[in-house]
Amino acid sequence: MMSGVVSAKIIPFIVLPILYRIFQEEDFGHLYLFSSLVTLLAGASTLSYEFSIVLERKLVKAFQLTTGVFMILFLFCLLTGLVLFLFYDQIVETTSLKEIEEYIWLIPFAVFVFGGMILLVYGIFLFVKKAKKKTNVR
Repeated sequence: MMSGVVSAKIIPFIVLPILYRIFQEEDFGHLYLFSSLVTLLAGASTLSYEFSIVLERKLVKAFQLTTGVFMILFLFCLLTGLVLFLFYDQIVETTSLKEIEEYIWLIPFAVFVFGGMILLVYGIFLFVKKAKKKTNVR
């Protein structure tokens, strides 16, 4: 486990000088703005129901919860896309999103992918937890 953490820290450190030669500093700022917005919305998109998946004792109910949370996530992303479609001009003018104006339409898709990854992590955690319980492995 330690080697995974170390490699996760070393790889960006090695790649960063190459990326600085390819991209401008303001491109990194645009990426940070976009990723911050997506992370903020993805945290709210599942309404923190992913924690209830792990607490569920029955696998069938946990699967039903996962399906329900995916529906919530999908509806949240549709609503986000609808808000962006209806109020696009007002959002761009009143916020600092003018720099990432051409990428704003990717926000609902990125929120869905990020929220789906969160759900998959909790679903896999639940599956591993149930499998360990059945085999009595510690």
